[in-house]
Amino acid sequence: MANFYDIETSYIHRYSADVLHALQQKTTRIRNFVTNKPNCQGVAEFIDKIGTNEALDKVARFADSPVQAIAHKRRRVSAQPKNAGFFVEGFDTRRMNYDVFQPYAEATSMAMSRKMDATIVDAAFGSAYESDGGAMDGATEIVWNDTNFPKQFIGKDYSVGASPGVDMSGIDNSASNARTLSIDKLLKARRILSENEADQYDEGGNPLYFIVCSASQIESLLHSQQIQSSDYNNIRALVEGQTNYFAGFQFIRYENMPTTGTGDSLVEKVLAFHPQGLTFCSWEEPITEIERRSDKSFVPYAYFEMDIGATRVWEEMVIQIDCFKTA
Repeated sequence: MANFYDIETSYIHRYSADVLHALQQKTTRIRNFVTNKPNCQGVAEFIDKIGTNEALDKVARFADSPVQAIAHKRRRVSAQPKNAGFFVEGFDTRRMNYDVFQPYAEATSMAMSRKMDATIVDAAFGSAYESDGGAMDGATEIVWNDTNFPKQFIGKDYSVGASPGVDMSGIDNSASNARTLSIDKLLKARRILSENEADQYDEGGNPLYFIVCSASQIESLLHSQQIQSSDYNNIRALVEGQTNYFAGFQFIRYENMPTTGTGDSLVEKVLAFHPQGLTFCSWEEPITEIERRSDKSFVPYAYFEMDIGATRVWEEMVIQIDCFKTA
């Protein structure tokens, strides 16, 4: 006997074909703000540096022409291939209501982008390799530390004044004698870059000083009354919830900055730089190859590869700011 509920027999089960990726950094955030050198060749790429010269006083008529030597140095960037790949079984695809190949490829592409930024950060805080005095191999290690480059480091406890306040000096952690990213530290970094004659703006008036830091440091900075004030910040950072430009710097949020210590002693490295201070070299931009592997039951295989490297070129244009990282 028919009834009004029979129509429900013909109902279908509808499943969403949308795929939600895990929360992650999806694109490169730092690469576009450093110097880029594409189409590199060979085992290593070399970046030549020319030093300064000085004009002399001419103190006599018909004096001998001066002959001056200008320093030449060369930085080496080594090629380092990166790759990734995955299989997708045919029966897995047939048992799903969407093609998993595309989201797998998207996730892998995101991973390659993150690796570009990681390579740049590693180069900023790592050793560079240089040659001078007629050598051409770039084999001399230039170690990045506060002994070799004391002016390029801003300590974790840096503040201005004998009795610093939270308005300018950040959040204090007395247990580890460290402070978060602060206006004091930003102004110090800007002064260092300016004293080293790094151009602050490009021809279009856009800032050429950059800060790479985590959301934790931006949050700490937003607690400052000065950054909330329109007198200090014409973009009203707290209202907008961001600090894209402040104290002459453009901010880049990056959540994988190197850290030392744990708990109350956790200190995060913040990077301040001018684009000419860091160079990213590309031997091969990310490529993708997809084929069916006869040795694996003709299962489709996707392969991703890129060949990249980075180096610190001018220490005078790179600054490490050590900052307490709040929980």
